[in-house]
Amino acid sequence: MAGALLSLLVATASVATSSAAIEASSDEDVIIIVDEGEGEGEVDDSSDVITIDPEAPPPPSPFDVRARVSTRFDSRFSLDTSFDRANEQIAELMIGGELEIDADFAPSLSAYAKPRFSYVAALDREGDDRAILYFLTPEAWVRYHDGPLSLRAGAMTWAWGSSDLVSPNDVLNPVDYRQGALGLTGGTKIPVVGAEAVATTGPLTLRGVIAPFFTSSRFHLTSWDFAVLSGRPLLAVPPDAVDAAFSPAYVDAGGDQVLLTDRPSQRLDHATLGARATLVVDDLDVSVTAVHGWDTIPRIVLDDDLALVASRFAQANAVEGTPPFSDPEVLAAVGRLQDKSEMGQTLFKGEVRRRTVVGFDASWAIDPFVVKADVAYTLSRTVYDQAFNPWSLPWLNAVVGAEYYWSDRLQVIVEAFAIVVRDVPNNRRLNFFEPNEAPPSALPDGTRDVVLPGAVAAAFFSAFDGDLRFELGILATFTRGDFGIAPAVTWRVDDYHQLGIGGFALEGTSASLGGAYTNTDQVYVTYRFSY
Repeated sequence: MAGALLSLLVATASVATSSAAIEASSDEDVIIIVDEGEGEGEVDDSSDVITIDPEAPPPPSPFDVRARVSTRFDSRFSLDTSFDRANEQIAELMIGGELEIDADFAPSLSAYAKPRFSYVAALDREGDDRAILYFLTPEAWVRYHDGPLSLRAGAMTWAWGSSDLVSPNDVLNPVDYRQGALGLTGGTKIPVVGAEAVATTGPLTLRGVIAPFFTSSRFHLTSWDFAVLSGRPLLAVPPDAVDAAFSPAYVDAGGDQVLLTDRPSQRLDHATLGARATLVVDDLDVSVTAVHGWDTIPRIVLDDDLALVASRFAQANAVEGTPPFSDPEVLAAVGRLQDKSEMGQTLFKGEVRRRTVVGFDASWAIDPFVVKADVAYTLSRTVYDQAFNPWSLPWLNAVVGAEYYWSDRLQVIVEAFAIVVRDVPNNRRLNFFEPNEAPPSALPDGTRDVVLPGAVAAAFFSAFDGDLRFELGILATFTRGDFGIAPAVTWRVDDYHQLGIGGFALEGTSASLGGAYTNTDQVYVTYRFSY
């Protein structure tokens, strides 16, 4: 407005003086500056008057960088509720941090990066300490989008499927089991290097993913609470034997990779491929998914004699008994192992096999509820029987659930699931899935389907404008007796600081997953700084 008034005054003064100037000398030009769109009337074309518009602003630059940066620091100190197992950890300190950068370079070009680290130190019942520093794989990618087409490349994570808790179709990313049940930063998904293309046309969205390089899941091998060999029924390898053969630092840094004696090579035909189509009709979302990737569970094959020796050591370790050095069967097996080793026979093999998944999921918003279904069928996946023999069998994982919202204060998610392992030989019992008892038949005279039903729930409630937050997670299996519960309370002191307290408990029968990791019960306190 002030600019318009100034232009009007200049124009008026110029017009007033121009008449006198023209009368005084017709050879002199008179310049009138007129603001575009301002003033009325006409200028006599016969007079020597030049009209100059204000200079137009320069065109916008194709690159206008805008960046958003945030950082977070987390710490948690946990204490076991009971010290009832040899070599179990009784106290643990976790420290983690992440830096999140989200930048827009142009309307159609953006980038994202989130480097992370995690440090864990623990003390076991016997007074031995253990510590490790992880520089976790950062999520980092660049995205270009133009209208209905979007392209993204880098190290990425995905969240496919309608289920929030079980997520049977969310299989593109391997899992970092080293984070345990209560990971600090960034969740348990490991970013994968690849490229993604997304195309949208009306209510239909199509996605395609290619990840050319194999990335394995990560897990602790021994000593840590959620290590593979701490859950005794998983593998017939005694933790003491591993600790005696390798240093703790070596085992923690890459012991899980030692198991993979046969890894996929970095070839294009070993790439992971994924495709997903989503149709949105009003409040209903329906998707179909297909992924041709790799199993997250390694297939470990032990020589029979090696398995016998390892099994006897594992059984003795489970009851804190005397190692079976005087067992005649163990001594005979050790002798045969020596002979096989001298002949160059393979006693151990670890490999990751292909995993192909086809699935369907849907969600329907019925305010204030969201009803969900998520079903995935795996053509072949590794599972172990109770004699520690691996089997590649078809899996069906089905989930139905509902989510309830009450403004931004209350959120409740409940999901029921069923894992169906198909074509299980009748003379075998599956580890974790079935009771530790004799199989239905002594002969391989047929197959059967083994079903593991269960439910999982999560609830979140906020008060005092979100400063006080209550969380509760519950897991149960109906046939194996597993039960887990994880309550937590957090208080946001101000915009930068947050304090918390919580606990975790897992129970189950002797041959179930909960029974294998029942010693992980703990209480903890947390602190978070974010900026």
